[in-house]
Amino acid sequence: MPPTWNGHPLRKDHPARATEMGPFQLSEEKEEKEQAALKFRPEDWGMKRVAEDSDFMFLNLGPSTRHP
Repeated sequence: MPPTWNGHPLRKDHPARATEMGPFQLSEEKEEKEQAALKFRPEDWGMKRVAEDSDFMFLNLGPSTRHP
């Protein structure tokens, strides 16, 4: 889950349907906060930059399922 998520979506006290929640509002302040949370910072994962012009590639390897 994103670091800005409060709670856990599989808990029984979390709404199961969108109709059980209020309308979604995304203010500019919240949008900036969410975008900052999505930014990949290699230092947070224990990686070190070799040079200022070096870059990292973040690969999200999710579950892989086979369908017959």
